[in-house]
Amino acid sequence: MKSTENVVIRFPRNHGKTTNIVFATIHDICYASEKGILFVMQKNLGEKVMNKIRVEFESNERIIGIFGRLVPERTKSEQNKSWRVDYMMFMN
Repeated sequence: MKSTENVVIRFPRNHGKTTNIVFATIHDICYASEKGILFVMQKNLGEKVMNKIRVEFESNERIIGIFGRLVPERTKSEQNKSWRVDYMMFMN
């Protein structure tokens, strides 16, 4: 999909909207096909989606093995400004 296109996708309840958003976002980040991605959704759902994406990039061995480590290392002593519950910056 070209980044200049505006897209609206509508699905009925229980038809995998969130799952598709997570999968498509991970794909776009891995292949660096988008410069930026904006989610517009209820806060609690947005945080859940961002957390699912975070977990995949931190722990999915296939993604790390194929694309390398795309997320900054998190340390206990400092909070990384490029990796929060409402904002993520990747290293690709």
